[in-house]
Amino acid sequence: MTFPNNEKCIGTVADDGDIPHTFTEAAGNCLNPTDLDAQAGFKGLLQPEIVPVQSVKKWFVLRDLKRSNAKLPGYKVLEEKNIEVYTPKRERIVMHNGKKVRKIAPVLHDLLFARDTYPNLCTVVNSIPTLQFRFLKGYHNEPMIVRDCAMENFIRAGEDAPTTRYYAPEELTPDMLARRVRIIGGPFDQREGTLITTRGSKTRYLLVGIPNLIYKSIAVHHCDYIEFLSGSE
Repeated sequence: MTFPNNEKCIGTVADDGDIPHTFTEAAGNCLNPTDLDAQAGFKGLLQPEIVPVQSVKKWFVLRDLKRSNAKLPGYKVLEEKNIEVYTPKRERIVMHNGKKVRKIAPVLHDLLFARDTYPNLCTVVNSIPTLQFRFLKGYHNEPMIVRDCAMENFIRAGEDAPTTRYYAPEELTPDMLARRVRIIGGPFDQREGTLITTRGSKTRYLLVGIPNLIYKSIAVHHCDYIEFLSGSE
């Protein structure tokens, strides 16, 4: 795999070939929202600002540098420290002692979202060499924060649905992000995202995401109607 400007790949995650995820030495922990994110209305979900109130809990984006098969991954370490943490998970079939077993594992083992005050989380991250903050380019190395409404929207949207599929940013196309909608009624009432349809299929999917990090699509059933938001087709 090659990278622009001769950047050197220093990490990769590929969970059973499902959602490859790479980062480069030049990029480090800095992420830059894409034009597609802006067009789809995702860009505003990130909160690239200097942390204004030290005592307010917010969702910070972290990287776990441990291996994917680590016995004590970063999210479990944070849970043991009573910090609210979220990482997208899915059921997988893995080999254990020569037998196939079902296991619930993170979709991307290096991606964590932790909700706490900045001083408290700094203390924890500084004490764990394998945990790092992620930063947004152009904001003087301030930690990346995801708005509460965006995290709630992402977490609650089809987390346990068997048809949920996860996407890396590079897998998205302009067509997948063209129609921004809000679901009215049903189990996904008031969830917002973009509408995905497949030719020859009656099933419609809602794509929700955290900009430039991870996205997921969920099948939309039993809703009253789908509201197209301003700027969508």
